[in-house]
Amino acid sequence: MWVRVLQDSSGLVFVGYSGMWDSSGLVFVGYSGMWVRVLQDSSGLVFVGYSGMWVRVLQDSSGLVFVGYSGMWVRVLQDSSGLVFVGYSGMWVRVLWDSSGLVFVGYSGMWVRVLQDSSGLVFVGYSGMWVRVLRDSSGLVFVGYSGMWVRVLRDSSGLVFVGYSGMWVRVLRDSSGLVFVGYRSKSFIPAD
Repeated sequence: MWVRVLQDSSGLVFVGYSGMWDSSGLVFVGYSGMWVRVLQDSSGLVFVGYSGMWVRVLQDSSGLVFVGYSGMWVRVLQDSSGLVFVGYSGMWVRVLWDSSGLVFVGYSGMWVRVLQDSSGLVFVGYSGMWVRVLRDSSGLVFVGYSGMWVRVLRDSSGLVFVGYSGMWVRVLRDSSGLVFVGYRSKSFIPAD
């Protein structure tokens, strides 16, 4: 589907789908293609979330506090070990270092590691699976969470990303701004 980064009179509006942050780090892409607005009110940054709820970024005495999707409080704090993020349901999420590299305790408390092996960057994902960033002759190849190959290639229309299920994803531009053309059938994948 089409994902657009546009402006309206109230602020940046992003019609999203995949739940990721855009390249600027400012806009969160909504899952269902709804309009998502980044606005300001008197208390701080206000984000109109997935269901139209108000989401606020405020400060309390302990650090940055984010009122999450359902109105929960989400805190970004520091403890003695590193950055600590109180996640969506109030869980603790830590960014720590161990002897092997960056270790991230994810949303469910699992350990996630960024390590190096002989082939390139290796990321142990949320469930402890190995995720590799490698290169083949066609471009960057990413072995995703389920071990599938994900390729970043170019075709005549722009950047083409073969997603987790092997579908083609294109990044194009139209007159209104950045346009992201989503999933297409694997049958469209040209031969390497």
